[in-house]
Amino acid sequence: MKKILFYTDSKEFGGAEHYLSVVLRRISRQKYTPLLAFGLNPLRFALLLRREKPDIVHFNLPLAFSCAAALIVCGRFKKIKITGTVHSVEPPSSRFPFLKHLKKLTALRTLKLVQRFICVSQKSKETFCKNYNITPERVSVVYNGLDVFETEDFAPAKKLKVSLGIKENEFVVGTVSRLVNKKGIEVLLKAFSRISIQKDRQKLLIVGDGILKGRLIKAAKKLGLKGRVIFAGHQNDVLPFLLAMDLFVMPSLSESMPFALMEAMAAGRAVISTEVGGVKELVCEEENGLLIPPADPERLCNAISLLSGDRTRLYALGKAAKKHMADNFSIDSMTRGTGQFFDAVVLSL
Repeated sequence: MKKILFYTDSKEFGGAEHYLSVVLRRISRQKYTPLLAFGLNPLRFALLLRREKPDIVHFNLPLAFSCAAALIVCGRFKKIKITGTVHSVEPPSSRFPFLKHLKKLTALRTLKLVQRFICVSQKSKETFCKNYNITPERVSVVYNGLDVFETEDFAPAKKLKVSLGIKENEFVVGTVSRLVNKKGIEVLLKAFSRISIQKDRQKLLIVGDGILKGRLIKAAKKLGLKGRVIFAGHQNDVLPFLLAMDLFVMPSLSESMPFALMEAMAAGRAVISTEVGGVKELVCEEENGLLIPPADPERLCNAISLLSGDRTRLYALGKAAKKHMADNFSIDSMTRGTGQFFDAVVLSL
């Protein structure tokens, strides 16, 4: 039986961390002994590697330059196979050119130590290889997956709406997101402020937390959205919140294969998403959702208005989204693909 040590340096819980939790739960215990470590300093990480002697160390990389120190330490253990899942494949960003350049150099150096990668969409693979000089042969695509929500019990969602002050006849536009720049929540606020048709009968429900929460609350007030936007904070169980939404919006400026969007589709919600990363591999325009360009509040406003005024189309898109998830993005297919990835790595040991 081979031992796999999973490592991450992430300090918050988002899509990349959700991915890791799924892999850890579902990996075959008949073939592999999984271990988890996170946030260790280089010395403690080196001692851990010496004590546990893993066959494979798999790095969960929210960003291409994540886990740099741990990767350098791991690279000194020549018998260990180093693999990784890369979630954000865009070039590093920073207000300071020097820091941006340093992050890119760090990524280029440390990624050379990784023998095999997983990307969570075909588009992510293409972008990753282009941005970081990675040969395509080193990268496998394994789509994120999850179970379709089978519940027909809307009672918790109805109770939730009452507790949030949402009236029975109000149309709820919602999102589940970390409140950080790349998620485009400010664009969503601007779009929602432009809605003119039955605007007093619509509410915007934002589920999630992050460093921009205070700024976004101020932005909502400045846009005249007082009383129309609900910031619900982080929630461990998002299903009641998804079922409380009539329409799910993902306004991200960049993504790979977003779990939040997948969860909304699995819950049978109609979705509007920006056409970024691997989203087009998940959302088929006019078949199971609508796609719009990123950072375009006018187009987003129009899309929201279109679906909020056409319940027949809204429900048809939601039904198609749920079926598409069940047919193509199940947690079993993700588990199978990840298992095949590690089986191939083991053969190369």
